[in-house]
Amino acid sequence: MLKKLIFIGLSLSATQLVAQENDVETLDKLLELRWVSQGLRYSSNPLVHHELIHETFGTKYALDAETGKKLYFVNSEHQKVIKGYTKDSVLYFSMRRGGSAIVNIYNGQLIYQSKIAASRPWIKRPRTVSDTLVYHALNDSVFSATSVIDGKSIWVKEMKGIYDVPVEKDQIIYVFDDEFLFELNKRTGEELDKIKLGRLGADPIVEDEILYAYIIDKGIVCYNLITKDLKWEYVDFDSFYKDYQLVNKSEKLFIVSRSLIALLKESGSLGWKNDKVGAGESFHLASTSKYILTYKIYDDQSKLVACDIETGKIAFDGFSRIEDKVGDKIITRPLEDLEYVSFRFGQEILRNLLYAVDPNGNIYCFEINE
Repeated sequence: MLKKLIFIGLSLSATQLVAQENDVETLDKLLELRWVSQGLRYSSNPLVHHELIHETFGTKYALDAETGKKLYFVNSEHQKVIKGYTKDSVLYFSMRRGGSAIVNIYNGQLIYQSKIAASRPWIKRPRTVSDTLVYHALNDSVFSATSVIDGKSIWVKEMKGIYDVPVEKDQIIYVFDDEFLFELNKRTGEELDKIKLGRLGADPIVEDEILYAYIIDKGIVCYNLITKDLKWEYVDFDSFYKDYQLVNKSEKLFIVSRSLIALLKESGSLGWKNDKVGAGESFHLASTSKYILTYKIYDDQSKLVACDIETGKIAFDGFSRIEDKVGDKIITRPLEDLEYVSFRFGQEILRNLLYAVDPNGNIYCFEINE
C-alpha cells in the first residue's frame, strides 16, 4: 500500500477563497493524488483493465494501476506480473496520427500494424480483445475484421465516413458511418440491416438491447436494437462542439456542451441542467458514485469541478493545497497547478481509484474519498 500524501502550505488563491465563501468544498476533499507517471503526449483517455492501465500510444508498456510503475511487454520479469493480472494477452491500439496495431502484451510482439487509421473519433482508446477477431476501420471507408492470430483481414466492408468505435453484441457488430447504423454479422461481415440515424458524434453506449448515442445536428437518441424503434430523442441540445462523451449512471445519462445536462434514460426528459459548467470538451467527463467531474469557464480557462449527480449543483471546486509529497518525493505537478489542467479521464474506476491523463502525457491516479 502506498504511503498517504503529505500536504504542506497554507495560502489559498482568490478563487479558492471564493469557493469557500460559497460553502463549496475544494476538490482535494474528494480526490487525493496517489501518484503521477510520465506517459506519451496526446494520449487518449486511459483504459483501466485487470489492474493495468493502457494508453493509446502505449504499445510497448502498461502501467501497474496501484503504483504507476511501467511494465514493459518485452521484459521477462514484467511479463510475469502482466500475466498474473490478466488472461487477455492481446490488445488493439488505434491512433489517428500513428495508425493502428494489435499487440501481444505477454511478449511485445506486433501481430498487426498499419500506418493508416480512420479519423473519427480523433481521440481513441485501446481495446481489450477477448475473441479471435478485432473489428475496426482500416481507413475512413473500409471496415474490417482482422485476425489476432496472424493479423490477416478476414472480411472487409466498404462504408463512408466510418466512426471507428463499433459495438459488439452477441453475434452482431454495430458500426456507424456518415448516415447509417449498420448491423453486420461478426464472422462474415454480411450486412443484416442498416438504419438511417445520422452521423455519430460520441462513443455510443449499449445496455441490453438499448443504444444511446449523440447524433450530430440532431441530438441525443435512444434506440432499441431489437425492435428497431427510436424510443426517444432529446433535441434541445447545444451542438456547438463536435466531440462529446456520454456518461451512463444508473437511471441517468450525462452529457455536457455549454451546459451539463442529465437526462432520464427511460423517457429522455430533462432531469436537471447546470448552466454554470460546460467547457465543451466533454470527452473530459468522468463520474464517481456521487459526482460528475467536468469543467467550468473561469478567467478564460477550464477549471475542474465536481457536480452532484442528483441535483447538478457544484459540490467541489478547484484544489486548495500548494505542495504535495509521496514520502520524500515531491510530485512534479502540485495540486495547485492541477486546478486548470484539462484531464482526459478513464471511465473505469478500480476499487476507489480514478485515472486521468493531461495533454503533456502525465498520467494521474486519484483516490476517491466519498
